[in-house]
Amino acid sequence: MRLTGEDVFKKVSALSGGECARLKFAVNMLKKGNVLILDEPTNHLDLSTQEALDRALSEFEGTILMVSHDRYLLNKVPDRIIEITREGFACYLGKFCDYLEKSGNNNKTAETAIKEKANTKENRNYSSKERRQKNAYLKSELAKTEEEIHKEEQEISELESSMRKDEITSDFSQLNDICREIETKQRNLTLLMEKWEKLSLENEIFLSNKETGLL
Repeated sequence: MRLTGEDVFKKVSALSGGECARLKFAVNMLKKGNVLILDEPTNHLDLSTQEALDRALSEFEGTILMVSHDRYLLNKVPDRIIEITREGFACYLGKFCDYLEKSGNNNKTAETAIKEKANTKENRNYSSKERRQKNAYLKSELAKTEEEIHKEEQEISELESSMRKDEITSDFSQLNDICREIETKQRNLTLLMEKWEKLSLENEIFLSNKETGLL
């Protein structure tokens, strides 16, 4: 789970979102259970960890009950999709693409619009060099964004810890300054998370098209 070196000595409260997710997966792997209940399992994970998780879940011999917006994952792991609506629920055998075809629930969303764009002739005719460059760019941007997210989370955690110091709690001016700084960093963190989600979606589409031979 790529928790090595000094990471193993960190307190759980000091871990980033991605590190916490990897820690939880590591703990569950050690338990060797035969049922996994997962809520958005790929959230906050970097690309290499997402790929490792995809493989691990595909090879898992037990039962997995999973909620996810990760279409790449949903087209690799499940053998059935359960749709829950106000009227009840329906079960569709197959993966997410099979569900879309069988249910007719294939309305165009922002995600499908991006996917259609990726499937145009221009994109399908990428050269090997262009594919490598695209793949390298997405990996680099995802890694860079994840590093920035981790940095913001770490700094927010440090600021929150500083607020508990006696010399700060008794100084309203310093306390107010720290609160404003935390608010600014939380806004930055939200923007970074949105950027990460956009890059992650673009990467999922790229990998999906590559796997199906569309790139």
